[in-house]
Amino acid sequence: MVYNFLAELEECYANGQSGNDFLRSLLDKWNQPDADKVNAARVKVDQIKQVMIQNIEKALVRGAALNELEDRTNHLAESAQAFESSARELKCKFIREKWKLIAIIVGIIVGIIIIIVVAVVASNGGRRLLADIDVD
Repeated sequence: MVYNFLAELEECYANGQSGNDFLRSLLDKWNQPDADKVNAARVKVDQIKQVMIQNIEKALVRGAALNELEDRTNHLAESAQAFESSARELKCKFIREKWKLIAIIVGIIVGIIIIIVVAVVASNGGRRLLADIDVD
């Protein structure tokens, strides 16, 4: 790059051009990033580097979001297991209460039947029973 600048400067002096304006125009031309292929490549590399840095940052943000989502999923799974366990316990409790109620109803019905049988036997059959015993 430097040699190209000097060659152009020498050519312009040979043609009779000189002065600060001419030198300033040459410096402006050669200081532009597009003037040199190496500088142009560096600019492209820097642009690509910036894009890659942005992509990595986005990937890190996505990774953090995925980690948070995974934590929330694990918490939800634990909550679901706890709910299932408590639901199973509650179901067993209601089944026990149902059978207890059935046993109480059956006991009451059997008690009523016994009372009816004793009352019938006592009113009608009690006399026969006593008559059978006094048979002497």
